[in-house]
Amino acid sequence: MREDRGSLTAAILDLVELYCNTFNADFQTSVPGSRKHDLVQEACHFSGALAFTVYATHRIPIIWVTSYEDFYLSCSLSHGGKELCSPLQTRKAQFSKYLFHLIIWDQQICFPVQVNRLPRETLLCVTLYALPIPPPGSSSEANKQRRVPEALGWVTTPLFNFRQVLTCGRKLLGLWPATQENPSARWSAPNFHQPDSVILQIDFPTSAFDVKFTSPSRDKFSPRYEFGSLLEEDQHKLKDIMQKESLYWLTDADKKRLWEKRYYCHSQVSSLPLVLASAPSWEWACLPDIYALLKQWTHMNHQDALGLLHAT
Repeated sequence: MREDRGSLTAAILDLVELYCNTFNADFQTSVPGSRKHDLVQEACHFSGALAFTVYATHRIPIIWVTSYEDFYLSCSLSHGGKELCSPLQTRKAQFSKYLFHLIIWDQQICFPVQVNRLPRETLLCVTLYALPIPPPGSSSEANKQRRVPEALGWVTTPLFNFRQVLTCGRKLLGLWPATQENPSARWSAPNFHQPDSVILQIDFPTSAFDVKFTSPSRDKFSPRYEFGSLLEEDQHKLKDIMQKESLYWLTDADKKRLWEKRYYCHSQVSSLPLVLASAPSWEWACLPDIYALLKQWTHMNHQDALGLLHAT
């Protein structure tokens, strides 16, 4: 009986701690003997692949139970609106009913990306899909094959928190209702504003240490060339690109040209957001060059500097 009481107490404490971590409560649990992460490993030295377990979605609406089947999740990694690798999907699952409706996958997702190659601002994007149940009288195999999966909800969450520590442990994420937008191109905090939002449970690995993204030192030297020393054709092409003013209008060819000629663009002060958005990668190993470029760049006025908020 005493052992059962201890197990129940530990389970309740875990639940309260999960609640506090999820909803930023103004109180915390105090668990005797709980381990604190005094040890830190730099993310640049952590070569393991990014992996986690998608456990379940909770608080499934009744209308979904009667209208959809074959639920699955699509998981992707993005940075600056660009996917870092191909999305991964869970297997298809049906809803279960215990005290309430939920969908259980309990499936590990392992991306073919090493943690030390993740940019600091990497977002995990998860979208919930399902197949509509055919109406009565149309249960033929041909009709089932023609069904198109529908997006039901989505959520994005940063992999590194504001302390630059990699996410670990159990996380609850509220899904936003699906729209026509691409989830990887937007960011929002999990949806806990709606009292009936669907809750996604993801279990990230835990360890004896924190994995922290530490900023590298910048390169000691960054070239700086005169814009006028470029061929006249290159100058015209670069000016045409810079007149687009928004990174969302840049083509892949534009980004390639801007990045190749970045050392010639210092005099075009307001082009910095476009140049940074053209960087082919923001992983740790590429940051020293980017930091050195920033150090050499001419100071921008406040209005132009606002564009940096969307540069990465």
